[in-house]
Amino acid sequence: MINWDTIAARIGDSAQTSFKITHAASVSGGCINQTWRIENDGGVRYFVKLNDAQKLPMFEAENAGLAAIAATHTVRVPQPVTCGTSSEHAFLVLEYLNLNSNGNARLLGEQLAALHHIQAPQFGFSQDNTIGETPQKNDWSSDWIAFWREQRLGFQLDLAARNGNKDLHKQGQRLLEKMPQLFDGYSPVPSLLHGDLL
Repeated sequence: MINWDTIAARIGDSAQTSFKITHAASVSGGCINQTWRIENDGGVRYFVKLNDAQKLPMFEAENAGLAAIAATHTVRVPQPVTCGTSSEHAFLVLEYLNLNSNGNARLLGEQLAALHHIQAPQFGFSQDNTIGETPQKNDWSSDWIAFWREQRLGFQLDLAARNGNKDLHKQGQRLLEKMPQLFDGYSPVPSLLHGDLL
């Protein structure tokens, strides 16, 4: 059972005004989460993601990632409103955007390019996040090859091995050993990426 009262109270706290949900409709928008559009009598709408309560860190990381992207003023993302838990659910509340398929793909590409030009002092992020529900490490590193080898490919290969895929892990280890030669002369600048790529 979804505890909409708790979610509404958290929205009210964040918006510093009372918010009472008068309509909640399940919508598409995710394969690992329940997704909802909620609304009050005044027509104010929010997009809500729900998952099991133990998934709160996943939503907290998404909340932080969206806030970091929004702060660049490069590409339009839904503004994070609040996240937390209510009874058995973790929730993430976002600004509701009425999306359609008539978007401007060229403009989006230009905005993503602008986002990727936002430089950071190191590779990584302020917290770990997920790819879907799969953990992704983001410890800070000044060395791109070390970061990619240990926290991207290497971390995923270790997860694969723990899940029984020893052959993939073995083949991946050979690739990890060759990374310095494969990327000789390549020196990417740390930059903010979008979505699960943070």
